[in-house]
Amino acid sequence: MQTEFEWFGKTRIELLYNCDANYGLLRRDFSLTQSMVDVKIKCGFPKQFRAAYAKNSNLKVFEIAKLLNDADMNKGVTLSFQSLDDRTLETIKRSNIKVQNLQELIGLYFRESIPTYTEIIMALPGETYDTFANGIQQILDAGQHDGLNIYVCIVIPNAELADPAYIAQHGIRSVKTPVLLQHSSPAKDPLVEYYDIVVETNDLPEQDFKRMFLYSWVVQAYHCLGLTQYIAIYARLQFGISFRTFYERVLDFAERNPQSLLGREFQVVSKIVDDAIEGGIGDWSFLGLERLYGPLRKPHFSIWSARRTSFTPSSPVSFVPCPRTLAPT
Repeated sequence: MQTEFEWFGKTRIELLYNCDANYGLLRRDFSLTQSMVDVKIKCGFPKQFRAAYAKNSNLKVFEIAKLLNDADMNKGVTLSFQSLDDRTLETIKRSNIKVQNLQELIGLYFRESIPTYTEIIMALPGETYDTFANGIQQILDAGQHDGLNIYVCIVIPNAELADPAYIAQHGIRSVKTPVLLQHSSPAKDPLVEYYDIVVETNDLPEQDFKRMFLYSWVVQAYHCLGLTQYIAIYARLQFGISFRTFYERVLDFAERNPQSLLGREFQVVSKIVDDAIEGGIGDWSFLGLERLYGPLRKPHFSIWSARRTSFTPSSPVSFVPCPRTLAPT
């Protein structure tokens, strides 16, 4: 590996993407990272290293991340969950770090200025809308406000999720849809790649999948990218309004006020979800984004930024604390 690191440095390779699905699990990983950092110090390359860290993150992963961060090579540390629902985890035969450990790890990384992100998957077998929304609530309560990535559930050939018996047992319905290649423009290649995404299970009717998708969108686009993050945190700490209640009410407002800016964006995303359920793909050819393919949260953040004059008040705004009765029971 040392020879390869030297080659990366001399060839001025900027980004290395590690294929190890559990980097940091083995003792050798720290020494390998140190060797790579030494090459960066010597040659100036590679500039960045992206790893898929061990799912049950621990101090070994932290030490590797700190080493990379100090060398300005870190692309963020994964603190991942597939789900936070015990029944769902049992159904998919997975285990997670404890939420309390997540909170401690987020604090540890924050003190060292090391960025982290958390990943979860929607529409897993056994998951309901309520367990999913409550799981996001737990993640936000643990302090993960900036890096929450929520993915659709993909049925991969030869995985248990694609086993006909497993599909029948859990009532899994999937649709074939064009692969969403994030942060890219549509290719000119006439051959389109497809994958199957789960849109319904025994525990998740199709309509609840749509609710789940919209809830994921509003949390990522408006909370994690900062548009309403401070307001939601203030409401949580000052008035006891849960993040789930806050963002479900944002969605409710958007649906009931289709002529508002938020309402118009809600309609766009609703159409994208409907198209996805039917096996289509959303069209991002608006606001000069030129059909940018990417996570739903980012185009809509760009839209709000570009349309900020639509909601910039002409006179000062006074914020009145919401009444205590709005707090959840």
